[in-house]
Amino acid sequence: MNGRALVRRTLFAGWVLAVAAACATSGPRGAGPADGRGAVEDPQARAEARFGAEVQRIGAERAAGEPVDLQRVRSQMKAVTEILPSFAPAWYNLGWALEGLKEREGAVEAYRRALRERPDLEAAAVNLAAMLHAGDRTAEAVRVLEAAVQTDPAAADARVALASHRLSLSDVAGARSLCEEALAYVPTHEGAYCVLARAAVEAERWGRVQLLVAQGLKLNPDAACLQEALGDAHLAESRVAPAVQAFARAVELDANRVRAHLRLAEIGMRQKNFSLAARHYQALGDHPDLPLEDRAAAWVNLGVARKGQGDFEGARAAYEAALQRDEDAAEALFNLATLELRQFSDLERSESLLQRFLQVSDQRADEAYGMLKEIEARRRMLAASPSDLGEGSPEAEGDDSRASEPTAEPGASEGPAR
Repeated sequence: MNGRALVRRTLFAGWVLAVAAACATSGPRGAGPADGRGAVEDPQARAEARFGAEVQRIGAERAAGEPVDLQRVRSQMKAVTEILPSFAPAWYNLGWALEGLKEREGAVEAYRRALRERPDLEAAAVNLAAMLHAGDRTAEAVRVLEAAVQTDPAAADARVALASHRLSLSDVAGARSLCEEALAYVPTHEGAYCVLARAAVEAERWGRVQLLVAQGLKLNPDAACLQEALGDAHLAESRVAPAVQAFARAVELDANRVRAHLRLAEIGMRQKNFSLAARHYQALGDHPDLPLEDRAAAWVNLGVARKGQGDFEGARAAYEAALQRDEDAAEALFNLATLELRQFSDLERSESLLQRFLQVSDQRADEAYGMLKEIEARRRMLAASPSDLGEGSPEAEGDDSRASEPTAEPGASEGPAR
């Protein structure tokens, strides 16, 4: 995975209502056009009423455990911004809805507008920076966060998001400093403990990792990021069983923890627990935020794990899935070609895959050419009549001298990025 995702802050009904209340008490209210009965319309009152009603609907959906209707949120928040274009919380919520609907450019512009109207709206800065970072606009993301910190030195969320970015650039000291500053303003900031723990992992200070994890878990026993860091500390000191327990807890709390899934998959491969490896490689292959090449690599390793289970059809499907995501994935081409030849005797398919493999990779070329020769030998054998094959010849009796199928090794360079 390219870098670490910046810390995100998403819409929370109570927080949004608080912002709305603050807006309602700031600045003069402008009188609008008459409503037809002689009364003067108040655009701000109308906007706040519509905004508040929608936030209540969001809260009711969440309380009932139902998914928020993002299409409705988008429609309602867009209407609020049309009534009162300076209403920053509505722009923020519009950005949040558009982001959830995968309308990335619209979300970026909505977050930008929220910040133009309210430069101190920290959550808009954090979400905007995360989207820019995900879109490989990291320098711009950093500028947004630095501006947020400059506007409000107590902006702990922005400091932690900036620390996460610094850590992705291997600036451990810079990340640590930003998090410590954030904790000076907000001593209970869970995200700061998460980034500090990850910085300690990067520095291989395992005792400090466990201390930070213990402190952070007192604030939130269900912090997936801290469980993940604890798993790294256990694994570094060869405590595999507690490491598995910590990583498993991390993905139980947050199914999108890439590092925890990868560690569990690698442990499974090393222990020949192919069921464990397959489960977590599949989670990585389906991960919505991983680049396609990393997802393809996860599917390749899933194929290896399924082959280890003796599930050759499952291995074939995994390699095909890898090629759907990256048609030039060399390991997928080679492993699938080998599988088609050895397990399914599909000579045409194997030959085609090997030819494609040789076009995209110069690794294992000797093995690939050897299999192409084997395919030609099998064709000659199939084309020959029984009388052409001398009784007792290797072709007639079957040649079992072929090498076993080469496979991608667990943790190979094509594996999911860490």
